[in-house]
Amino acid sequence: MAKNTENIITRGLSGKFANVCFQKNGVIRKLPDRSNFRWTPLQAKHHEHFESAKEYARHVVADAEKTAYYTPLLKKWKKRCRLQNVGIYQLAICDFSHPPEILRVEFKGRPGKPESRIAVFAHDNFQVTGVHVSLFMADGTCIEEGEAMESKLEITYNYPIQHPDQFKPGSVARIRVWDVPGNITEKYFQISVENEIKFVSLTSFAGFSTQSPPYPAPLL
Repeated sequence: MAKNTENIITRGLSGKFANVCFQKNGVIRKLPDRSNFRWTPLQAKHHEHFESAKEYARHVVADAEKTAYYTPLLKKWKKRCRLQNVGIYQLAICDFSHPPEILRVEFKGRPGKPESRIAVFAHDNFQVTGVHVSLFMADGTCIEEGEAMESKLEITYNYPIQHPDQFKPGSVARIRVWDVPGNITEKYFQISVENEIKFVSLTSFAGFSTQSPPYPAPLL
């Protein structure tokens, strides 16, 4: 006797209908009940961030200048990810979702002498567009601040110390780095002097009082 092993009723159907989902192989699945579902704070934060990333990507696609920035990078990222369906939209989401990193901070020069500088090693998966350095006394009084310039010889951003005589143990350095979408990464380092000047990472520094520099706003 002849038998038909195919599902002739749902064959060729796919997608969602009411509370039922049709798979391409003919299997029917019931969608989970999400009526009592509640986002956790972390899930809600992640969802909000991803929505902001998509909004930024839509802005990039609609802006000729931003599209021109990402276009030369597209070929490299397709090869790197081994995906051919990556476009400007996905590239912009990737850039927005990965803020820049501050890898380490070092002192260059001789303590208390002119031409001493702070070297900031910063990285971004696309491009670091700015590095800002602020120096504070232990009580939070701002000593000086300014932009660090990118070095042509090494992957660092150098900030020339304006008042090396006030660069003392216990002082605090605040490093801020931002990228093309406007993501800002901020870290605090306490200055330690033993055999050499070192920057010890801090979790926070609540004592400072200074105006923030004019960062570029995220393009949303």
